[in-house]
Amino acid sequence: MMAAAPIQQNGTHTGVPIDLDPPDSRKRPLEAPPEAGSTKRTNTGEDGQYFLKVLIPSYAAGSIIGKGGQTIVQLQKETGATIKLSKSKDFYPGTTERVCLIQGTVEALNAVHGFIAEKIREMPQNVAKTEPVSILQPQTTVNPDRIKQVKIIVPNSTAGLIIGKGGATVKAIMEQSGAWVQLSQKPDGINLQERVVTVSGEPEQNRKAVELIIQKIQED
Repeated sequence: MMAAAPIQQNGTHTGVPIDLDPPDSRKRPLEAPPEAGSTKRTNTGEDGQYFLKVLIPSYAAGSIIGKGGQTIVQLQKETGATIKLSKSKDFYPGTTERVCLIQGTVEALNAVHGFIAEKIREMPQNVAKTEPVSILQPQTTVNPDRIKQVKIIVPNSTAGLIIGKGGATVKAIMEQSGAWVQLSQKPDGINLQERVVTVSGEPEQNRKAVELIIQKIQED
């Protein structure tokens, strides 16, 4: 079902920048490049570019990558973003979802994420119509709630900005967007410096909430 396998043999294929993660990739999910100095912002690259890390359900990965990597290559050309996807078996700790790292301008981040969110909503319907259920692996079983969710991984420092003093900022994001926004608790026994932000709502509500969250990513 997935078009991802041939893309990942050498790390790149048809121009797709897919990273081959080290053996301990389950413990260290796909990461933004390390910062050169402590004065640099957490989510900022060079030339005004930023990093956005998104969780991708397994069922949607093939649609995002496209046959032979064509879809993701075209998406990079259209947006100017760099998009990297963890390997098919490399999931974010505590989940069965892959990690997508997007680097680009604010406009590019919003455009790429909008495309990804659309594919997450579309794929379950396509699978149900064209694929026998027996083909699906257990981890690709579609959760009806998941198709309405956006899951963004942010550093702890960014999570603090999203929450705000006394939860004021996250409350404002929910009021302005109409979406529900929830941050994960710090997992026990796993030394992760990140939190998962789950946004739930209708497409336009999620789009607005993600825009507001990306603004906080800019600030960190």
